[in-house]
Amino acid sequence: SVEERANFVQWLAKEHVLEELFGDRLDERVLEKIELVALIENTAAGLDPLLRVVYPQLNRPVVHNLLYNLCIAHTVETVVVVALLSKAKAWLEKKGQELEPALQFAAAFFSKTSRQLGTKFDRRIWTFMEGDAIRAGLEVVVAALLLPAATQEQRLALEAALEDAKNVQVGDEFRGTLLARLRGWIS
Repeated sequence: SVEERANFVQWLAKEHVLEELFGDRLDERVLEKIELVALIENTAAGLDPLLRVVYPQLNRPVVHNLLYNLCIAHTVETVVVVALLSKAKAWLEKKGQELEPALQFAAAFFSKTSRQLGTKFDRRIWTFMEGDAIRAGLEVVVAALLLPAATQEQRLALEAALEDAKNVQVGDEFRGTLLARLRGWIS
């Protein structure tokens, strides 16, 4: 129930469980077995405590996987995905050395594929998102692409993600705004 989950999340905070999981003694073998959806309240605000402790470990592939799996979980509300992607966009506004983990995350997150239930083919994140989440994701991809600090490998991954998103439904006005930003970057 919602109340039980809220109580569990409060207990996790009180006992500093998230800080222990994602702290200095981070054990990737343990994290590979965790599902983040069980550790948060299924709200945008419920995601904040997790993102605070995850950010310092953002350069780790295991963290990319955890956040990706959180976003494609069928029980996660769209507002949680939008909140994560909004935070990812804010991370891309960091400067200097703090920017690199955010770029690594954006490129890795949007490059990942997963098999949708009942299909034979791997699909990117766009298959698992809708509406506001897709728009937030596209904003992150474009913001990362526009950064001069992005490596060639990151750019290729982000361009591939953008190519995969060409058929998603986001509305002509929104798509036009993104294309205008990209045209400005190209010229």
